[in-house]
Amino acid sequence: MPKLILLSTDDEFMMMDWTNMYYDRLTNNTGESHILIVPNTDHILFTNLYGEFATIGSFVRSIASNHKSRPSFKYTYNPTDGSIKVRVSDRNKVKKVMMRHAETL
Repeated sequence: MPKLILLSTDDEFMMMDWTNMYYDRLTNNTGESHILIVPNTDHILFTNLYGEFATIGSFVRSIASNHKSRPSFKYTYNPTDGSIKVRVSDRNKVKKVMMRHAETL
């Protein structure tokens, strides 16, 4: 079963990087998983409902239409120099790449 996880960048109760503890196991053991990190939202994700509903709607429609593949990418992080390399599968055309950065307390 494909899964979509929504996270808030400004969650008052959960740290955004907690996915480091479970995401690899979730993907490796149970199949396809995706994460939407919603910018400038609080714990209940209320401040960006349009973006969330658009993503959820597209995700559900792709499943209901029996699409077997959704856009995906792989990345590597180099802790020595802080560089991140992202590889997008050939079948997906990239229209835009955005990087967001935030420092938390």
